[in-house]
Amino acid sequence: MATKTSALKDSLGSIPIPPPVIIVSLSQLGITASQFLAHRGHGTSVHRFKASTGKLLALCGALISLWAAITMIKDGQSPNPGNEKTKIVKSGPFRFTRNPIYLGATATALGRSISKNSFLGVVLSMLGWFYVDQIVVPKEEQYLLSKLEDQYATYLTATPRWIQPKK
Repeated sequence: MATKTSALKDSLGSIPIPPPVIIVSLSQLGITASQFLAHRGHGTSVHRFKASTGKLLALCGALISLWAAITMIKDGQSPNPGNEKTKIVKSGPFRFTRNPIYLGATATALGRSISKNSFLGVVLSMLGWFYVDQIVVPKEEQYLLSKLEDQYATYLTATPRWIQPKK
């Protein structure tokens, strides 16, 4: 007999690495490759501005992910995407996006890449986000629809997958 936790892991398929780790690791790979290949533009006012802006974006992303994880824990849910979900968290950052941890990880990865002046890091960060958006999130949504049916269907229509301005 399959456990509820294994049903979730089955629905996520072969995703052994947490999605935020995938996004940030791809960013770091790009940053490392960029640093290995070339050092240019350091010390200019444009570079310093990009570095400061990137660090601010990375900090905001990390704080969003942390806020989301704390909100999930306070609501009795695990932030680990492989653990069983028993209810939908709708408070905190989950009021604005269904995926604040992934959004925060992407912002962190992009911010780090920008701060390190790594175009390749930006590209790989976006590749990681694309993977999460197209592969991971649809599987999670499918699981949540099957597990929490009406509760998740209502949340799905009321809250954007990522984020969009109010009309």
